Amino acid sequence: MVLAGTGSTTRLLEDGLATTLSIQVLGQRLTTAALVSRDIRGVLAVMETDEVLVRRSSLVTADLVPVSRNYVVGRDPRAPDAGRVMTSTVTPIGYGLAALGPSRRQMIAVTRSLWLKNDGTTVACAVKNYVIFVKGAPLLYLSEHFNPDFLPT
Repeated sequence: MVLAGTGSTTRLLEDGLATTLSIQVLGQRLTTAALVSRDIRGVLAVMETDEVLVRRSSLVTADLVPVSRNYVVGRDPRAPDAGRVMTSTVTPIGYGLAALGPSRRQMIAVTRSLWLKNDGTTVACAVKNYVIFVKGAPLLYLSEHFNPDFLPT
């Protein structure tokens, strides 16, 4: 359901795991879109000279165990409402989006990658890549890698 779902991944994970998840922001910065891939620029409809937000975060359990590791690119990061949602270190993006009005998710790919474990080894993990549209315009690109202990591949 999490991989095929088009709703809030945070809500889907919380429902499936029967627990509340928190956001752990690992880093976020404003940069030019030239520093993100051409494919991401294309789905967000931004030019190389446009400013974007690049963010790395995790959704974690109460014990700070990561359930997902996320790479997010957002357009219009200085727009007051959207910028607040993109940069919050307290509220997961999925919950913050509700304040912006109706949104929809467009799936790009569901694939596999590697999950780095605490001991330095890697295991296969599921990955979900998609774009979130708000008010008909692309706002966020997300690539979510899921901890295989919680969402087996």
